[in-house]
Amino acid sequence: MKLIIAVFSTVLIGSFLAFQNTKIPSTETDKTSTIRWCAGQELEWRDFKGKPDTRTNHQARTNYEVGFDINIEHGKVEFVVTCNFVPNKSWVKKPAIGNDYLLRHEQLHFDLAEAYARKMRKQFAESNITVHNLQEKSDKIYETNWKALVKMQKEYDHDTHHSINKVEQAKWDKKITRMLQENLDYQDKTNCQLSK
Repeated sequence: MKLIIAVFSTVLIGSFLAFQNTKIPSTETDKTSTIRWCAGQELEWRDFKGKPDTRTNHQARTNYEVGFDINIEHGKVEFVVTCNFVPNKSWVKKPAIGNDYLLRHEQLHFDLAEAYARKMRKQFAESNITVHNLQEKSDKIYETNWKALVKMQKEYDHDTHHSINKVEQAKWDKKITRMLQENLDYQDKTNCQLSK
């Protein structure tokens, strides 16, 4: 018997201002709803398809989801952790389109989510999770990492003042890049396909 369980949480992260960077084609695993995080493939402004929030001064918002599927077959538990960008809930205001510096800030929100997805993959792999302790252990790993991710996303926007503070933005760029490298062995192994 094979049992599949899926758990997802979604968060909206806002940004504010910015300047310039290069664009790399994005990967879209589900062309209608999400873009899976994929090494070497960065977001483009055309990926931000949601309606901008006119009640805020922020110029862009990144929405992502981090979740996991549980496959149970013959008593063996396997976790598949995913990190996806949600285009229809992510938005950019027209004056910011073409602002590659701000786009990099938004990409780093997505990268930070992937860094925590990798931490989850590692912890699931290293934990002795069985069908008997599945609920308790998987919930704890997920909730601990999700709360830490949300907290760090807030710190990122606070410290960088939503990308306006260029010195802090540069520090966070290095920090998030380092976090991705720390658990490189736990990056999503899914074959990335270009969405173009």
